[in-house]
Amino acid sequence: MRHPVNSMNQGERGAALLLFLLTMMIAGGTMLYKALNQGNFGIFRLDVQGQETFKETKQAIIAYALQSSPVGTLPCPDVSDPADDVDDSTDPPTGPGYADWDAGTAACRSYIGRLPWQTLGMEEPTDSASETLWYALSPEYGEDPTNADWSLPTYSPGELMVDEVSGLVVALFTPGRDQLSNDDVTLQDRVTDPTDFNQYLEGKTVDADGNTLVNDSATHTYYVASADNDNDGVYTISPADIWRSAGRVIQTVSLNQDVRGVYPLTNTAVDISGHGRDATATDTTLARGPTGAQPGAYRLDGSSGRVELDKDLLDGVERFTVSFWLRTDQTAAKVILSAANATNSDELEIAHDASGMITLKLNNLSLSTAGTLYAINDNSWHHLTFVRVGDTITLYHNTGTTNHDPAAFTDVAATTDALSVDSLQLGCDTANSNCMRGEVADLWFFDSALDAGKVTERYEWLSDDLNKTVPQVVDGRWMHLRFNNSAADLGSAGYDGTVDGVTYTTDNAGTTNEAADFDGSETDGSDNGIYIAGLMGNMPESFTLAFWFRPGNNNATGSCIFCKYDASGNAEFLLGMGNKNATVTVAGVAGASCEINKNSYMHLVVTVDKSSSTETNVTYYKNGSLLCAADPMTAVLGNPNTGANWSLGRGWSGSAHDSFFEGRIDDLKIYDRLLTPDEISYHYGLADTHPSSEGMVAWYPLEGHTHDWVTPTDSATLQPVGGEPSYDEGRFNRADGGVALDGTSQWVELPADLFDAEAFSISMWVDPTETGLTGTHTLLDKQDGSSTHPFTLSLDADNGVSVSLYSAETNSGDTPLTTPQHIVVTVQKSGTDSLVKLYRNGEQIGNDATLNQEITGLTTGDGWSLGARRSGVDEIQFFPGVIDDLRIYNSVLTPAEVDDLHLLTATGG
Repeated sequence: MRHPVNSMNQGERGAALLLFLLTMMIAGGTMLYKALNQGNFGIFRLDVQGQETFKETKQAIIAYALQSSPVGTLPCPDVSDPADDVDDSTDPPTGPGYADWDAGTAACRSYIGRLPWQTLGMEEPTDSASETLWYALSPEYGEDPTNADWSLPTYSPGELMVDEVSGLVVALFTPGRDQLSNDDVTLQDRVTDPTDFNQYLEGKTVDADGNTLVNDSATHTYYVASADNDNDGVYTISPADIWRSAGRVIQTVSLNQDVRGVYPLTNTAVDISGHGRDATATDTTLARGPTGAQPGAYRLDGSSGRVELDKDLLDGVERFTVSFWLRTDQTAAKVILSAANATNSDELEIAHDASGMITLKLNNLSLSTAGTLYAINDNSWHHLTFVRVGDTITLYHNTGTTNHDPAAFTDVAATTDALSVDSLQLGCDTANSNCMRGEVADLWFFDSALDAGKVTERYEWLSDDLNKTVPQVVDGRWMHLRFNNSAADLGSAGYDGTVDGVTYTTDNAGTTNEAADFDGSETDGSDNGIYIAGLMGNMPESFTLAFWFRPGNNNATGSCIFCKYDASGNAEFLLGMGNKNATVTVAGVAGASCEINKNSYMHLVVTVDKSSSTETNVTYYKNGSLLCAADPMTAVLGNPNTGANWSLGRGWSGSAHDSFFEGRIDDLKIYDRLLTPDEISYHYGLADTHPSSEGMVAWYPLEGHTHDWVTPTDSATLQPVGGEPSYDEGRFNRADGGVALDGTSQWVELPADLFDAEAFSISMWVDPTETGLTGTHTLLDKQDGSSTHPFTLSLDADNGVSVSLYSAETNSGDTPLTTPQHIVVTVQKSGTDSLVKLYRNGEQIGNDATLNQEITGLTTGDGWSLGARRSGVDEIQFFPGVIDDLRIYNSVLTPAEVDDLHLLTATGG
């Protein structure tokens, strides 16, 4: 049975911990918040609820450790029977949810058990199977409530080892449902033995070398199964997690006096300063933050995205300090923060102009500055601090790690009085116009003017983790073409491109006029390319190319993505493409080709390394990961300064342009050094392409159950009753790995009101058991209240994938499905039409299809049918095969997100 949190005795300690955490957040704000959310962790498979449970539990555990005496000690695991009652007569109480200390042995009764959530002062943390988290503790960190004199050495390593990672303090496990049938795992009996961890955790059986592995509580060693099953999740806490937080508490207090409001903007717009000045976010999404954490910032869309702040943050304040992290790439003047009085005049406005320079208004007067300003619209993170004293506001830009001197903005006509603020807004002016596009994180308000030393110290304090975790992908960035309706170079060299017949189109994020569009031919008297005269004779011999692109269908071998030819038409350098293969040629010598794909946006990085006077090494990375490394070429680039210009999208035959590239290129960056794999991974991550639980409205793993891991009450039903489908091997050849349908009478009925959206994405794994089917076989269908079908995903007679919206249909025209495949379909309303895209195994199949249908009625009528199509009251067009891991999002996943989702689900994530 479950018990409420006891507010007395030991429960008082839980309340005190929460108060302590709040107090420290008032003083330390974001950094403590970040510290509580960092950690060495490995999550093999987690439901959405499990991910959030881990985060909350880690915060409670570290808060407890900070409050303990000595600091760092933690409560023993709970080894009681969950069916027992709590005994409140003891001090501390005993029973479910409380730590189990054995006074007789002066040790924990066990160092693995359920989480002592009552002792920690939190609500009972459970996973989607309603199982309480399990908790393994390193013995030397176990608290002795009877001995106030013992001490724990700072940074003492733990004895806990999880999957060969040693020195850990805590491991948290989500046990999931019990394993009822799996040849690799002993059957579990949680009823007979509810206190045995082996009935909840499934261990790996062998390592990569075939050695036997055993979960052993005596040696505090555990192996979590990721290959044998995907039922358990694990999250670990290291000594550094605890001591890093503890070590900053004193510094936190000294650095952050006079805090008026703190907004991490990592999940919600809550004020964590303790003043209760919560904000309201409108049309914002979560994004990767300055440390690379996801989520770690708010993304503002440039049209309506904004955060409405409490006016009391600045109202009546004379001296103040405002600081935040900002990343933007806009080349038009936009407002970042605006405070208006009752007559809507600008009491304060922080903005940037078209060149990316900060502009300020105070008392509706535009302030001027004699100081040096630095552009902030280079798509990199910048930390900005604004300090007001009288008629002057001083801007500190990345103070502490750069040579950016403070810049003072002033106007002698500005009043020195306190501000009179009636409305305060982040991201737009107070009339909801001139909105910025980009990301913002760590917004702080102080009702005092911090001096230069304190600003510098705060920046170094805030950026401590940034400097440890974020590769400096700005260093060495030599050339940068954003293609935001121009080919201007935003890099340090100023090598602007000259456009010849190239137009601008939608980028990978769906923003218009943000990518260069090459049509693959010479048309309209133009040669359809971009040449860069400034690169002549100036190209580094070793360099990195990084860019987003979407190749089309009609690229012949050698089509130029980026190239340089001599006067006779010989390739001095060619990054070319043909069909699905990319190849680099240096000084006429072609290297090995590397297969990518077409018709889908991807982030491609190519490092070109002149490794010796005679050899060049070329390595390809796709979407942040190593794709292939070609054998060294016996040729070097040199420094060509004659012949045709360096070009994008077209080559040179010696007398005319040729080798035209068809597709889109966006955000091209050239570095005069070789980026490291970590930098490349982070570079890709800046685009926030990784799908998460955000926007997921339904998730049916279909692995031995029909539960929705997003909304547990939305369970599906196997049909027909009495003849239900069974569970069979899914994409990983594991028992109960997917739902097996016979193709004649079986289907899965999903809730009628499953979701309603004008834009959505559907992902599933499909394994047909037959080829050469006759007729159409349905994968997912919705019949509305009028017996029409607003959405149907099916296989045609040749096992080709097709989507229909009412009577309008599009077919992939791709190779038929004959083996387990990952299918994603995205639908986006556009006026009275709908844009449909189909993907298989992470790559788009076929072209974008605009169907002349507007989807309505997704929540009316009958339930959704998985594996069949509803016709009146009957089901038809049954699918023969296995369907596995159905996920639905109320947003359109980008091509890069689809690719990541494929990689995630293909490895059991």
